[in-house]
Amino acid sequence: MITVYTGNDESSRSAVSWFLWQNIEIKVCPKGKMTDETIQSICKEFPFMIDKMFSKRSRFFKDLAPFFEQCTFEEKVELLIKERRLLRTPIIHTKKKLLIGFNEEQIRMFIPRKQRKVRYAQLYQEDVIEYLNKKKVFVRK
Repeated sequence: MITVYTGNDESSRSAVSWFLWQNIEIKVCPKGKMTDETIQSICKEFPFMIDKMFSKRSRFFKDLAPFFEQCTFEEKVELLIKERRLLRTPIIHTKKKLLIGFNEEQIRMFIPRKQRKVRYAQLYQEDVIEYLNKKKVFVRK
């Protein structure tokens, strides 16, 4: 199951609407409802993503910026747990995948492989037909 932790921002709304448009089932949770255990487990599963989880444009982060690079992994996790407003949204999470923020290219990783293959085959077929029609080799009726 794909879980989307959202904030009250355009990126979160875009992510949720993208999943609805793709007919992919998701569970939407506000970031304020994230449990401490959830934050800890995400950070432990994806330790290389911890720096991306921080909303670097927030005022609170700007106060921390001079000290941020010296913080240990555990201190960063504790900071995210104590100050949820530092979390960047949306956080899109499954057991094996994590995406922080909305990026239309990267979010495609959540489309099931079968569905992706069918869509790529359709696009390829449309491109071939369009090419042949331009070359006047084949006219589609």
